[in-house]
Amino acid sequence: MSDARAALLFAATASLALLAPLAGCGGAPPPPARAPAPSTSQRPWGAFTDAELSRYHSQRIGVSFPLPDRPAWSISDSDERSGGWLVAKHLRSSTTLRARRWDSSRPVTRLDCEAHAREIGELPKAVEIDKRFETLSDENVSAPRGWEARQWVATESTPDGRVVGHVFLFTARRRACLIVHAQTEAASEVGYGELADRLELLSSRVVGGIMAEPEASPLTLPPPPLP
Repeated sequence: MSDARAALLFAATASLALLAPLAGCGGAPPPPARAPAPSTSQRPWGAFTDAELSRYHSQRIGVSFPLPDRPAWSISDSDERSGGWLVAKHLRSSTTLRARRWDSSRPVTRLDCEAHAREIGELPKAVEIDKRFETLSDENVSAPRGWEARQWVATESTPDGRVVGHVFLFTARRRACLIVHAQTEAASEVGYGELADRLELLSSRVVGGIMAEPEASPLTLPPPPLP
């Protein structure tokens, strides 16, 4: 197990453990963190995390992503649907990837793109992040290559006991902004190890493996709010 996966598993487990006292009325302390997930050969979710990666290319927004278990993804990639977002869903793993790209009338930085993501509601507001989100990693990266980007990986605890994993990428080049948001979830503690594996795959190979055509950016800032 890699160091990155170990950190993701520990943080995801800790986030969910905090919800345990809310489930009962006795105020019992949260359970201790569980042991690392079983080996690959014992993992029932390996069909997703161990599947061969196959790249999907969007000519419309000029980006491509490597996707595991590619035939099982449904992809909406149209200006007329989903508010113009590219939306890819893998139902068996409760995973969704969203991406959108815009032009600006002036040079932009990744901070501009991040502010724009918050403005349109794709990135939660700071007060919501403080209440519900646990940061796993937060770093400046060059993704796609030659772009200025921030990648933020976090878990979100929900009142009904689920934990949702998020990978956000806010990236800029010249006058173009690209926002990517991958989301996956586990319904119970049985999915702790699965969630950690998915987050590592999404952050390091799917979102981390994004490629872009530098001149392709068909939309103009600002876009309409999310539906």
